[in-house]
Amino acid sequence: LWTTIVTSPEILIFTYFMITDPRTTPKGRVGRTLFGAMVGIVCVVLMAPQDTEFGAKVALLAGLTIMTAVRPLLERVVPEPDSAADSLRGWSRSVLNGAESHTTTAVRARRATTFGVIALLVVGGLSFGARTTQGVLAGEPENLIGRLSTRIDPATFPDITVDDEVMNWNHEIDVAGAQAIVLTLAENLALESQAILEGDDSLLTAVTHGDRLDAMRARLRESTSIGRTVTDNYEIDRVRVTLLVPFGRQDGLSLGMISEGTVTTEIRNASGEVVSRSSAPFKTMWAMRRATGARWLTVAELPPTDRP
Repeated sequence: LWTTIVTSPEILIFTYFMITDPRTTPKGRVGRTLFGAMVGIVCVVLMAPQDTEFGAKVALLAGLTIMTAVRPLLERVVPEPDSAADSLRGWSRSVLNGAESHTTTAVRARRATTFGVIALLVVGGLSFGARTTQGVLAGEPENLIGRLSTRIDPATFPDITVDDEVMNWNHEIDVAGAQAIVLTLAENLALESQAILEGDDSLLTAVTHGDRLDAMRARLRESTSIGRTVTDNYEIDRVRVTLLVPFGRQDGLSLGMISEGTVTTEIRNASGEVVSRSSAPFKTMWAMRRATGARWLTVAELPPTDRP
């Protein structure tokens, strides 16, 4: 992702025209230097939690927007442009010396260390807050995987094909990029079954959304009322990734994961014992979308499309 961002034409325009625009940056040498450094720090902190090119670019522009608003405040604490004090060496010395005209090397070292620690704490706090927010919006993916009762082996990927329209919509979703989404689909399906067995509605909320969430909640209520649970375990052999226009409760584009393989249906009684197990081939389409954050959620199960 970072390679894509660095080589992006939009980033080159941002770097060489927007940041250096005289109407954007302070006029003084000290002000320009501090402004550029702060733009870099704020943008990196905002971009770090993002895992899509679009999100990273929006975060980058947000960083410049924030610093443009902060610029008038910055200009109040830096020397006047073209004044005798408008030099990095002189300004740094005045910051370290404070109001005193002469200070010892030890005092300067302590003050420099203090400023460094404060800067690290600020950057670290922002990074931690951004990472924490991402985890909440993404449904805590690391914690979700830790709750899987059975591990999914990423090495056993099914055959995957990706329609051209998907790559035109998001060029990161090629066959290699689609593998991560297929793995997320397999995890979502496994966690759905686990949520039914454990009666855990919060687990359903973390991996499903929209029509799919309604359907799985209905199955959970039925299991509770009749004292019998029905779970489906999928072994996916082939997946074709397509693009879906908005449907039902969805107001944005979704991915259609047309999947084929074998489904094993297990029925358990109130004590958790398996009373019935059957296997059959299946072909269906799961719709997936980043509805609430970074994680791809299963938003619906639809009849597979017959488009070539």
